Amino acid sequence: MKTTVLVMAFCFAMFGVVVVPNAKADSGNQEMVVTVKKGPVELPGHVLMPGKYDMQFTDLEHNVVLVRTADGKQPIGFFMVIPTTRNRITDNPKLDVGEAARGSVAKLNGFFYPDRKTGYEFIFPQPTANRENTVAQSKTATHS
Repeated sequence: MKTTVLVMAFCFAMFGVVVVPNAKADSGNQEMVVTVKKGPVELPGHVLMPGKYDMQFTDLEHNVVLVRTADGKQPIGFFMVIPTTRNRITDNPKLDVGEAARGSVAKLNGFFYPDRKTGYEFIFPQPTANRENTVAQSKTATHS
């Protein structure tokens, strides 16, 4: 009888090992609070004034980010992102802010989580002039 109980216990234990996936810490939506300190920064179609903002992924593929005020009360928008890498890992979240041209607002190009080389870059639409030139060039090339 003891042998049967031991065999059954062993089978249940093995079944649990096979069926139950390894437990890992899941960063899930990778929510983080960021602070914009120096002047406003531009996101695609939006401008963030100095202050604290909450950023988190809204999908499993990590290609859509929700940005809202740090208190969560005011949504700013949903933004498409693509993965990017950096050379050096830092202990803190890092915002990649581009240089502002004279009379314009600096772009928030992307962000990195602490202790990671991989971050995310916001997808900005191409300027209209570039798209028109590209279309004109492709039409010229097809008519030649």
